[in-house]
Amino acid sequence: SFSSEAKERQRALRHRLTRRFPRLQHKLFRNAKAITTPTAREERRFRAYFGLEPRFVRVVHGVDERFATTGPEAFREKLGHVEPFVLHCGAFSPTKNQLNLIRALKGTGVRLVCAGHIHDPAYREACAKEAGPEVTLLDPIPHEGGLLPSAYAAATTFSMPSYNEAFALAAMEAVVARCRLVLGNRWEADEIYGTAARYVDPDDLGAIREATMAALSEGKHPPEVSQQFLARYSWRAATEELVRLYREIVESSGESGRQHE
Repeated sequence: SFSSEAKERQRALRHRLTRRFPRLQHKLFRNAKAITTPTAREERRFRAYFGLEPRFVRVVHGVDERFATTGPEAFREKLGHVEPFVLHCGAFSPTKNQLNLIRALKGTGVRLVCAGHIHDPAYREACAKEAGPEVTLLDPIPHEGGLLPSAYAAATTFSMPSYNEAFALAAMEAVVARCRLVLGNRWEADEIYGTAARYVDPDDLGAIREATMAALSEGKHPPEVSQQFLARYSWRAATEELVRLYREIVESSGESGRQHE
């Protein structure tokens, strides 16, 4: 099969032939002083599609520190139980792969909570039909306020064996709340999450079940893991990186202008 870069080159060719190639964006990117991406994978895909070699700078996506400090009480009260459970947060769609997660955990007796927008109603219905009494399907939990951080605090494991992500902010929020992670291996999650996660084939139900059960048995990550991710991915860290980049560009532009005077 084609690599991600090869698929992007094919897509660009198809769009050029059908006159759908974004020429204005191409011009904008060509003249940019720098382009920021959260991962090397996104950089490679960008280069492949646009055929450009601009300067790329890795700038992280920020995560709110409240995900490290909120307790589990609010969500436990809403859910009505306190036993260890597995959490999945994401829009109900085939890409997020809730259906295979439900199938993988069937018969284990483990509580699975899936919360998210209904992006694909037919897929959401398939999840509901497959779900047994140990599965709780919820509407999206508002990002504002304390209930979402409390959900991560209450969960032991965050399992999202999705097919494709750019950064997976939900996983970052979960690991900052000390959840063990199980993520799909079709994108470069290990570039961000390293040894804090287990990586599984999204189509392998046995692998999803084994990794999720192993993560659940280990309990929450120690506090040091949360602090390590906050040090790298907090909004403070993301803002500082952007400020440094903007200052560097402004200073270099000023120097270049003086040289041409």
